[in-house]
Amino acid sequence: MNGLDSIPGAAKLRDTVVWRRLRHRISLLVDPRTNSHFTGFLRLPTQFEALVGPVVSSLEERRNGSLLSICILGCSNGAEAYTVASLIRRRHPELPFTVRWYDIDAACVE
Repeated sequence: MNGLDSIPGAAKLRDTVVWRRLRHRISLLVDPRTNSHFTGFLRLPTQFEALVGPVVSSLEERRNGSLLSICILGCSNGAEAYTVASLIRRRHPELPFTVRWYDIDAACVE
């Protein structure tokens, strides 16, 4: 139970988009924003399996001999980008591809 429960109609307000947006804006104002630098090799095995399995296979059929270009945003220290590249190379050794990865956090880029 929180303080809003004692206010008439608060339960209905709490379930509205307006309340969620307001609560989000307030939290952005009062909480300091930080970036998480956690990452790891093979961190999301089921997603990697989907990527190097049916996704790459489907793209490989449609690429008409062109280079497969992969872009990874918010890559932290690059572990996920390295994992994607190594899994594609292992599963599809004949597939020409390139992986580019980017991050905006200065500590990660350094």
